[in-house]
Amino acid sequence: MQIAKIAEEYNEVLAAYISYKKSGLDLRQKKEHLKEELFDLMQASFTMLNILGVDETDNEKHLKKMRHYKKIKRM
Repeated sequence: MQIAKIAEEYNEVLAAYISYKKSGLDLRQKKEHLKEELFDLMQASFTMLNILGVDETDNEKHLKKMRHYKKIKRM
């Protein structure tokens, strides 16, 4: 069930991004909408992670991986 929610939120992010990329006078509003949809996708993903039993150790492992990736990307 939660994976369907993630898919729904992803589709909303995609639609908001397409709208954001189109030129128009309401660019600030489109940007805010895109940010809201991205936060909704994050929340749906966090909920799925909680369902899977993610803990602090998993989170630290992920953050370490992201720091390493960021360092490599700069090179």
